[in-house]
Amino acid sequence: MNLKFTQILALSLLLAAAASPAIAQTPDESQAPQKDTAQPAQESPEAPKDPLVQAYQDGLWTRAIDLAKERLQTEPENIVVLNILGVSLAQSKKFDEAETVFEKLLTLTPDDGQLYSNLCFVRINLKHQQKMDTCLEATRRLPDNDELHYMVGGELENAQRLDEARAQYEAAYKLNPKSAKYLTAITSIDFDRGDYQKAFELTDQAIKNGNGSAILYINDTIAASRIGNYDRALELVNEGYEKYKDPLLLIEKGNILNKLRKFDEAEPLWIQLEKDIPKNGLGRPRIEFGYSQLLLAKSCTTESYRTCSTDAPDECCKREQLALTFAEAASAQPSLRKEANELAVNLGLAQVLNNQFEKAEATLTNASLTHIPPDNPDAIAALAVTLYQFSDSSDRAMGRQHYLKAVEGSPDYNDIDRIRQTRIWPPRLLDTLQSVQDDIKAIETKKNRKSACSCDIAVQPDHSAPIAAILGFMMTLFSLLILRRKSA
Repeated sequence: MNLKFTQILALSLLLAAAASPAIAQTPDESQAPQKDTAQPAQESPEAPKDPLVQAYQDGLWTRAIDLAKERLQTEPENIVVLNILGVSLAQSKKFDEAETVFEKLLTLTPDDGQLYSNLCFVRINLKHQQKMDTCLEATRRLPDNDELHYMVGGELENAQRLDEARAQYEAAYKLNPKSAKYLTAITSIDFDRGDYQKAFELTDQAIKNGNGSAILYINDTIAASRIGNYDRALELVNEGYEKYKDPLLLIEKGNILNKLRKFDEAEPLWIQLEKDIPKNGLGRPRIEFGYSQLLLAKSCTTESYRTCSTDAPDECCKREQLALTFAEAASAQPSLRKEANELAVNLGLAQVLNNQFEKAEATLTNASLTHIPPDNPDAIAALAVTLYQFSDSSDRAMGRQHYLKAVEGSPDYNDIDRIRQTRIWPPRLLDTLQSVQDDIKAIETKKNRKSACSCDIAVQPDHSAPIAAILGFMMTLFSLLILRRKSA
């Protein structure tokens, strides 16, 4: 949990109470109207501030804790002092002690919704078993607190309770419809579910309503690309970059050009981005991923391929080596978990091009079985191509089986020409994929011919047995006649 975020939540709602000049009052007195005589003292520039309030407002948590504990020795049920102590303990990450304080406060003021909010924050950090019950109760008691809805939505999303998480994000967005953060949280769930159309409609409408930001333009561009609306995606990326000059938008432009197979136009953009964005810079993993895809697409054809270990490798061979470098770097980045399937296929294909067949087999086997969705047809097809790099007939037979499994998962693989237009694969590996399909067709044709031939033989009557029996009988009869003549 981000302490900075929750600090805003916990402090802002208690600040007014903590700054009150009535800090030394008992719980009963605190419910009484403020005396008029207290106002001038508060407004007077010479009036000394309460040291506890001052320490709290200055964020001096250790001092605030010490002063609050000292004050509670004589006023053990002072609500404001307890509040300051609880929040100061929470900000000092002393969550166990803070929980005890907030639980005590709930016995004194059980209807205080803010206490549930503070207790929610503490229990999230403690990974408390009852944290979600506490947090949901807090949202019921504080329905107009958008930050609270957002925080609770995040916890629900982490627990994979996506419907509830989306409802909390929607509540936050309804309270603050200009917040890009809340809308991004909603569409993040839509992305996780693969509902790109819904994500696109929400984000695009917000932009058209004038609530745009760089992050919304980026998300809208990605959503538009995912549903194949590349014209709108390019329009968004150009419009967004004109407004915000955010290089992340140029990254998405590169991805769109990759998908449109405009590789010559995309290449200088990727080269420039790779130079401009440092290795630990924001968006660097997406540059490495997108650039490696382009390098794979522009790698050697079957005709131009030469061994890349030669002293003077062709330009396409250099691209293959560089593609592997960037694919490995991108695959090591946890920030691209949503692209895990594509990353694994990308890396596996780059490994094949660089003759790392065993590594490619391991990469793609893992991708085909463990990533979401399971039995990823793209990874299985890439694995089929990998196995076809081996000369062993059993490996090739396994490769054909994987190809047929890929076809089951995605009928696109029945049409290699369509794959050439919809998948970013190295040209010569697409040729290998064509060879796998051709071999399967040839084997099927041979089986069908053999089966037809076997059927023709099976329907012919077998005359050999009766003829042999007749000949045997005649030979026996002839032998008997000879014996009779001799005996006569």
